[in-house]
Order: sequence, then C-alpha cells, then structure tokens
Amino acid sequence: MLREFEKATLAGQGTPEHVAAHREGALRSFLGKYFPHPYRVSKGKISDSYGNRSASVDAIVINPAHPDTVTPGQPPFFLAVEGVDYAIELKPRLDDSREIQRGLRQIQTVKKLKRREARLMRSAPSPEVALKTPCVLFSEKTHEDPRNLIQAVVSYYVEHRVPRDEQVDIICSLDGMFVVNSSEQKFLDYKIDGLIFSNFSEDVLYYLLYYLALLPQSTLRMSRDILSHYIETPPREWQAFPDLNVLLGGSS
Repeated sequence: MLREFEKATLAGQGTPEHVAAHREGALRSFLGKYFPHPYRVSKGKISDSYGNRSASVDAIVINPAHPDTVTPGQPPFFLAVEGVDYAIELKPRLDDSREIQRGLRQIQTVKKLKRREARLMRSAPSPEVALKTPCVLFSEKTHEDPRNLIQAVVSYYVEHRVPRDEQVDIICSLDGMFVVNSSEQKFLDYKIDGLIFSNFSEDVLYYLLYYLALLPQSTLRMSRDILSHYIETPPREWQAFPDLNVLLGGSS
C-alpha cells in the first residue's frame, strides 16, 4: 500500500487532485481484493430514507444485498445506508490538525445517517449503534507521538460537542498507528471508555482486516468471515490517555 501511495505521487504529476485520486484508487483496490464481487467498493455519497445525505466518502464497501447502482469509473447515482457495510475516509497526513478535522467532519456526516431497521449484532450496545454505519479514518502518516493525534481528535469532538454515536470508530495509519473508539455506545467496547491505541507497525493492514471482520455488516452473514479463521487476535495491549478520555466523555 505504501508503494502504491508513492506511485500515486509520481502518477499525479504533482497536482494535489491527481495524487489524491490515485491514492483513493489504491485504497479501493486494496479493499476490493478482500471484499470481491458480489461486494462492490466505490466512492460516493450515502443517503438515508429520512432525507439526509453524507459528504462524499473515498471508499465505501457496499453489501451484495444493495441494488447494483455502481457503474465502473463513476460514483454511484444512489447509495442507501441500509446496504453500506463500511465507510472509509482517506486523509493522507493525520499530523495536520486541519486534515484531522476535515476527516472527522466527513465521518460525522455518515454517522448522522440512520437505517430504518437495526441489524443483528453479537453484542447489545445502545439501540442507536445498530442503526449506524461503521466508519474508519485512514491515513498514510500521523504524529510520531500518539498523544498529539488523540488530543487533536478529542479537542475537535469536545469543541463541537459531537455525541459518541457520531464519532469515528477506527483510525488506521500505514505508519502503524491504530486507534479504536471504545465505548458501550460504539461497535467496539474494550471496557475503556474513550480512545485506545496501539502501534501494529507493518501488520497494521492485517489488523485492519481483522477489525473490519469484527464489525457488523449491513445484512446478517450466513457464516463467519473467511479471514477470521486466519487472522489472529492482536497480541498487543491497548494504551490510552485517561486525562484526554475524561474530556471525550464530556462531549456525549
């Protein structure tokens, strides 16, 4: 993936728009390998039946149950939130507070969407969770000191009073940093209320697939995800900044 991002910089001929398009394409291509047809992976805006529409999201994994509205090379003319499994927003550098804020804002537009019916889930979080779409903020690089990233995220959520059910679920960076928003009000709950993190180094994409397999899809799987038999549980212990998580709790 890092090589593909480097190629994107060269192929983009230095223009930000072309570089971004090639990077987004590399991310969708990676996801397409692990969510092959009849899944579809596309870029676009997601709608709900209450009249709401998200901002454009760089990589959307579409469930096979969704009507075939995807034309190769073009954004889908319609994407219903009931048929979206994951929304993944790409921001190449999360060591820039403006990029972090932009990514969190775009994720929030997806989190504001509501399904008509709750999906079946293994655990029993708040009813609102089952109506939401799992969201990932993906990047190439982030701060060397994880506290700077966590602080930027918490500061944005506190300042804008973003409720927990409208916050990002996972932040994944190719430099190894992996952040989970752990809460009873979220899809993943590790008995720590707030942002927890670990550095998975070169295994970070491996574990991204592990956590995508944990998150519930928009329709019930008839069997366990194939990859779940081959990806081991992450061996590292989670870390957290309790002082920052106390502030995050006040935003919900």
